Amino acid sequence: MSKRFRYIPIIVLLLFLSLLLFSCKKGKTTSEPGTFSLDIAGSVLTWSAVEGADRYELRCELPEGARYSVTVRDITFTVPQGTIGDYLYQVTAVAGNGAVIARSNEVVYHLGKGSHLDPILISSVEELKAITTGCYSKAFGGKVLDVPLYYKLTKDLDLSNVTMTPIGTSDSDAFKGSFDGDGHVISNLTLTKSNSQGRIGLFGYLSKAVVKNLTLQNAKMVMNNNSGVTRSGLEYGLLAARSNESVIDNYHVIGDIDFLKNVDTTGSSYVCVGGILGAASGGKIFASSFEGEILARYSQVNVGGIVGYIWSGDQHFVMANCLSKATVTAVATGKEGTTSYAKARAGVLAGTIAGAYEISANLAVGVSKAETPVEGTLASDIVSGVFGNTAGSSSTNTISIRNLFYSTAIEKVSGNRSILGEGNTAYPLTEEAFRSAETFLDAEGDSLLDDAIWTMGANHPVHRGVSQGATHEDLTIAIRDEISESSFDFSFNDSFLPLYYTPKLNRVDHYYAGVMLNDLLTTLGLSLEGAVNVVISAEGADDIVLPVSTSSTFASTYLCLGNYGSFSSIPQTYSGVFILNAGTKESFTLSANTLTITIVKAQNED
Repeated sequence: MSKRFRYIPIIVLLLFLSLLLFSCKKGKTTSEPGTFSLDIAGSVLTWSAVEGADRYELRCELPEGARYSVTVRDITFTVPQGTIGDYLYQVTAVAGNGAVIARSNEVVYHLGKGSHLDPILISSVEELKAITTGCYSKAFGGKVLDVPLYYKLTKDLDLSNVTMTPIGTSDSDAFKGSFDGDGHVISNLTLTKSNSQGRIGLFGYLSKAVVKNLTLQNAKMVMNNNSGVTRSGLEYGLLAARSNESVIDNYHVIGDIDFLKNVDTTGSSYVCVGGILGAASGGKIFASSFEGEILARYSQVNVGGIVGYIWSGDQHFVMANCLSKATVTAVATGKEGTTSYAKARAGVLAGTIAGAYEISANLAVGVSKAETPVEGTLASDIVSGVFGNTAGSSSTNTISIRNLFYSTAIEKVSGNRSILGEGNTAYPLTEEAFRSAETFLDAEGDSLLDDAIWTMGANHPVHRGVSQGATHEDLTIAIRDEISESSFDFSFNDSFLPLYYTPKLNRVDHYYAGVMLNDLLTTLGLSLEGAVNVVISAEGADDIVLPVSTSSTFASTYLCLGNYGSFSSIPQTYSGVFILNAGTKESFTLSANTLTITIVKAQNED
């Protein structure tokens, strides 16, 4: 064969193979997966159904870098609560033969730290039900303390056909956090069963907690002979059964309570029932309201539109700028032999006030009634009014009640007191007077109600829906103890003390958002024995020296970031921290957001 043609077979073979390969490529169809939109609202992922999809594979990258996958047959997925941080989600649509049809975009779910500035977001009924004590344990030096978690509601929730277990049911597992409704509504809460602790409400027990900016719409409590109520000393409220040193701020309830209407009891058993709180010990309730009907029937009953019972022995409870538009009825059935144990105290605002610091700028619109079917019961035990029963001397109420406006249909301010008390002010009003803005002006034309909180409604003043809580920046506190040679560093917003106090200066009350210095050190287990003074330092400012030898000087010092306002003052925040000594009337303003508190050891004398 000529050299010219020796390579022709090879060339022909290569051409054949090339044509074959080209033909194969041309006949093969390849398509990239499609795309679809993945959305997130709060903690709920949603997407549109993908045509041909048999299932969806959801992939999540956790904050610490690990990953997990889960198969979903629906087109929605609720993100489980876990470690704080950012979670990256993507969904893949898969056909029945395992082929990938489409992939979604990636979305990030942020689970807040639970701090004041980065709260845990609540956007579903499941997340609401998952809240327990609202705090976590944190070590400060040699002590382990409960630190509150902060929650924020991000959408309205409907609790129709939902069985709610009260959040925090006893002293040992009380809710100690902060719950901000952020102006949202929780509707159709229904409470029908009691528990062994006997504390029923959306929250069972609040302890040094904050609940604000929330409305309960169409809330109901029905405790009849099948409810499981079996013992005495029970507390029931549509917000909370029991509140201990807690702040309720801009909270509104529209609902009804029907308590044991078909049950007669014997003996000295008692219950406390309230439209907002069953019972309260200390703390404050501001700019809140209840509208509805309450009927409570039991051996002994304390029932009120706002609070059923305010405990004796605690003079620090404050109720300011509250509205109760209620019909309240208390029926006492207690009897034993020939002696009647029946006691009924019904109040449009509160059933019994055995001790309170101040009751000011409140409206009571409606009627209250107390009664008993038991013969021989003392009339003094069956009382009703704006307040059914108030503490005081034999005839005079001694609790500070100022700027109270109430319906003339309510016979008395205090059901068991004939005289209101020196310096107190209360105004019985007709329906026509309630509708007039001039009714709520003093002789100089100044408003008797805070215009920042109230506005005129069709029939009476109503709330503007503005929280009285002061929103403040964070404050870092470093504590140095020269005596024990220990150190503590923490964030003010992640503190473990109630963020409010009520010092009285020159007979004027101030509602501060802050902590009392002495309580702060005591909680941390720090002793001032052997100390000469406490020094508060901040960059760019002179040291503030507080001698510990004068107990009144040190013990009444407050660290404040703002105030909660009152019936006569508008809430405000401070730039930095305001330090107030209620004993000496001295005050200091530090613009820095970092403080160092040093317990200075006394030097041994030679």
